[in-house]
Amino acid sequence: MKKRFITLLLGSLLVLNLGCTNDSTENFVTETKRTNQNNKETTDLLYKGNGVKIKEVDGWEKVKESKEEDPWLVEFQHISGEGNLVLSEVSSDLSKDEIITEFQKSRPHMVGIDRFDGGFFFGIEQESHKYGKTFIKQIEDRKIVVTFLLTLEGKDIIISREVMDSVVDGITKN
Repeated sequence: MKKRFITLLLGSLLVLNLGCTNDSTENFVTETKRTNQNNKETTDLLYKGNGVKIKEVDGWEKVKESKEEDPWLVEFQHISGEGNLVLSEVSSDLSKDEIITEFQKSRPHMVGIDRFDGGFFFGIEQESHKYGKTFIKQIEDRKIVVTFLLTLEGKDIIISREVMDSVVDGITKN
């Protein structure tokens, strides 16, 4: 009887132990999947910081980020060397015309400003094959200014409109 009791007790402990191990294994697998998903989301980003994130777009890499939040500034360069991308933030109270005026004050080489829905184009004086295209993106109570500084080769634009749109559309709240 004693031997049967000990066998039953050991069997019960073994079953309990297997049950706990199974739960632990399931928890481990679930945590591993969650971590892998978070890592995938992070690696699918071109940038994440200062309350915004940008989906990965082929060909761009971060080259500089300001240490201060005011003014917040992040710069990327296209691997072709034919364009730069600068992200910054302006007061959400500023209109497009006020933003253009501020740009002109801070960038005296801007010429030939041409407005479009959602932003503006500008040429860069003294550099005949360079121009800029700036998009203004509203994200909740913030205005993110996305400026592409591009090189023209003949009349072909090296960085396509589709690439620019995918960068701008890929900017969301973090």
